[in-house]
Order: sequence, then structure tokens, then C-alpha cells
Amino acid sequence: MRMKTGKQIGPSFGDELVAAELSGLPFSWGEDGTFEFQPGVTDEQRDSVLTLVSSHDPARESDAAVKNRLADIDRASIRAIREYIAARPDAPIDVVDREAEAIAERTKLGR
Repeated sequence: MRMKTGKQIGPSFGDELVAAELSGLPFSWGEDGTFEFQPGVTDEQRDSVLTLVSSHDPARESDAAVKNRLADIDRASIRAIREYIAARPDAPIDVVDREAEAIAERTKLGR
């Protein structure tokens, strides 16, 4: 059964299907809000998907995009945290050693 919802579908819709335990059902969708439900999708399952569509925010980013940015932030902050800890007089020796290794590796850049 093909139907047009009239609502744009954004990148987070797949994440929302997983959270609602509706992923894996035999249907597909287009960004324009067109849905194609294959035989085997019950009326209840179709209604659950369409209810999810009604609350869907097409501007919301996918979880993967947000997680990638968070990983970038974490990687960017590791150096500052390590430098701060290594500079303390009571710093653990393994952190001091890792900072010395990082300094040595950075000297190899730009050659």
C-alpha cells in the first residue's frame, strides 16, 4: 500500500523507528513523506508508523551525526586534559609519560 503523508522525513527517522521498536518492518519511505507498506504489515503496525511520522521533526539530526560531533569534542579535549594533569606536581607518572610521548610525536609533524 502506497501513501503520501504530506510531511517531510528527515535524517533522524530511522533512529525514531528503532526507539519505537518499528524497525525491520517491510516498508520504505521517501524524504517527501511517501510510504510504501508491503504485504505483511498489519494495520496496527502501519498506524504506529504513521503516528510516529506525525510527531517526527524533519530538522532533527540523526543520532550518528550527533555522536560523531561528540567524539570530535572528546578527542579535542583529551590533549588539554592530559596537559593540565601532567603539569601538576602530583600527576600520575603514566600521564606524564604519555604527555612526553605526545610532545615527541608532535615534533615530527610538519617536516
